[in-house]
Amino acid sequence: MDIFFEKQDGMLCAQHALNMLLQTRMYTALDLGDIARQLDEQEKALLPAEQRALFVSSNMDDSGFFSIQVIRQALRTLGLDLVSLENPELVEVKLSPKIGNAFICNMELHWFTLRNIFGAWYELNSMKDGPKVISDGFLDVYISQLVAEGYSVFHVEGDLSNFVNMDQRRGEDSPLMYQEDDFAKALELSKLEKTESEDDELQRAISLSMKPNGYEAEIDEELKKAIAMSLEDHQDNIATSSRTVDHESFMKSELSGSQSLQHSEQEPRLNGGNLTDSGDLSDLRRKREAFLSRFS
Repeated sequence: MDIFFEKQDGMLCAQHALNMLLQTRMYTALDLGDIARQLDEQEKALLPAEQRALFVSSNMDDSGFFSIQVIRQALRTLGLDLVSLENPELVEVKLSPKIGNAFICNMELHWFTLRNIFGAWYELNSMKDGPKVISDGFLDVYISQLVAEGYSVFHVEGDLSNFVNMDQRRGEDSPLMYQEDDFAKALELSKLEKTESEDDELQRAISLSMKPNGYEAEIDEELKKAIAMSLEDHQDNIATSSRTVDHESFMKSELSGSQSLQHSEQEPRLNGGNLTDSGDLSDLRRKREAFLSRFS
């Protein structure tokens, strides 16, 4: 169940009290200002001509305050009315407030509403954070306390059954709406979102399972390409390793040949023989340079 609630804005408590009584944003400050000016004109018309220039409105001021006359006139246009709780005709309502429809309370410049909505009484005070439930047993004590503190209490006469959650224009700029079942709504929404998410996952799984054979062939072709590239890298590594081994073997053979050459050069002196032919050495150098050029 939604309880319409307006937070305090400036000195517009009369406007808030009216709208919360009617459970919709029925009146704006401009609407009430128009009513106040109409009442001013009626009151000025009753004054002598020489006093009209000195007339000062008591129905509204620059702060946003509106008088009881403005509130009553606003309600009368809707078939409702305000009657003081001190009126002798309301003796039964004063003794047992729970049989009444609603009350508007005033202390100096502040107005707020007490109203029965769907069998429960609520204090709708724009200075508070939200609606406050008042039990039937405490209602008479509460109203008696307000009167003792100096509040003027007015009973709302007329049928209020049509003024329950009528605001169908709520949007981003709407006033605060008190939600009694916010948790239940949030829980239901979370269940719905979870179901939608699971449905999306199921659809994706079905879509993948229904892929045509061409899709599998495409995957196989990509796999073959990846394997071929891997083999090429492997062959390159083998070739590089082979060249490294050949170079190492050559260097070992060169070292061995050099040692043998030195040994053979020494042997002729020891044995009185001839030196190794210089052509063999030149040929060996050319072979070595040709081999090393493969790595440059």
